[in-house]
Amino acid sequence: MNTKPKTYFLVATLVTGACGGASHNPSATTRRDDASVETQPVREIPHAREEIRRSFAGGAEGHAIAALPDGGAIAALSFFSTTDLGQGPIEPVRKGRNGLIVRLGADGAVKWKTVADIWPKHVTVGPKGEAAVVGQEGVLVVGIEDGAIRSTTPIDGYPADATFRPDGELLVITDPTIRMSGPIDNHARIVSMSPRGPVSYHESLHRYARGLRSGPAGILEATWEGDDATYLTRIGPDGRTQWETKIGGESTGRAQLAIAEDGHTIALAGDRSHVVSVDTKGNVEWTHTFQRAAKVPGGKTVSIDAWITLESIDVRGDDIVVGGFFLGDLTLGTETFRSHDVHVDPIVIGLDRRGELTWYARSAGEDVDSVAGVAWGANRKAWVVGTFLHGVAFGALPADTSDGTDHGYWAKLGAP
Repeated sequence: MNTKPKTYFLVATLVTGACGGASHNPSATTRRDDASVETQPVREIPHAREEIRRSFAGGAEGHAIAALPDGGAIAALSFFSTTDLGQGPIEPVRKGRNGLIVRLGADGAVKWKTVADIWPKHVTVGPKGEAAVVGQEGVLVVGIEDGAIRSTTPIDGYPADATFRPDGELLVITDPTIRMSGPIDNHARIVSMSPRGPVSYHESLHRYARGLRSGPAGILEATWEGDDATYLTRIGPDGRTQWETKIGGESTGRAQLAIAEDGHTIALAGDRSHVVSVDTKGNVEWTHTFQRAAKVPGGKTVSIDAWITLESIDVRGDDIVVGGFFLGDLTLGTETFRSHDVHVDPIVIGLDRRGELTWYARSAGEDVDSVAGVAWGANRKAWVVGTFLHGVAFGALPADTSDGTDHGYWAKLGAP
């Protein structure tokens, strides 16, 4: 029996023009349209500065975050039992998981908090001083300045994501295949949240809803058909499809989207280890793949699959930020990290608009700890929310630790 330990790596591969295959060289490679391959030298990737972090207990989780123009943010969190953000106890309003929507200042201080009868999954900010929180139960709209609930609207099916159009119209993409009652539908659907209730805006060509964003040239949706691809579809002002692009990779989870100021789309796709850039005509410009390894030693008696799951993405100017968690070995530049035992560790990674790695922030824990949401704030500051069972620390600040129950957190990282 061979007992010599084996080491495997998650390696980053940059491919231009299409989703490319695996590389087992820890150097980054660029595949060009003429099929030539350029191997780039391994270089050191700088670590981000952790400037702010705050955690809270009560079976809590951090789900999503959206940046605001003043440098602050709106965080969508949740909790089961009494929690505290430093301003006194916060009691649940129902049994089970409660929504907790928090307005953060640029310094990370809580400006207001709203407890809601919703399990939040996504948050988006509109042009008229309001934020929309998407949850399993429907959509909640709150005022950004006061936190007052302006509307709570149930939506049939499973709301997957939401976006505001420039005129303030709120659109929600929902997955009607997961109905609580009635017949099973065959396609995802975008609905407009009118004062009278949800009104059909667009019926997708595909079955499962994944992501939705509004950009300079129209609406972009991400869907999945149950196959090995994510479908990006741009929808014009009339609700009709303008183009569709298929990007590869098994897509069993969410496909998150971010639209740059020039209208180009940056997407998390496939098995959520692909970062893909798509131009305004639907052409794939490049794909950065954080490649899965075969097996790594894990735990005391078993070997485990090595993988990375990216849960959230945002873009601002020339900067992209993604966040999620990894299991096993992850190589970024000259450094290789191993998650603890059979548990996942949180990771936040910066890329430029060419798909090159620019910085990272990693927290080493001893249990299931993760990043669920990221957002670019002002002055290249990245907001982060997530959950930990053991502890979290992305930098020099003292670690926040747990008593063995879920804790939610938010943090602010300064890109180098």
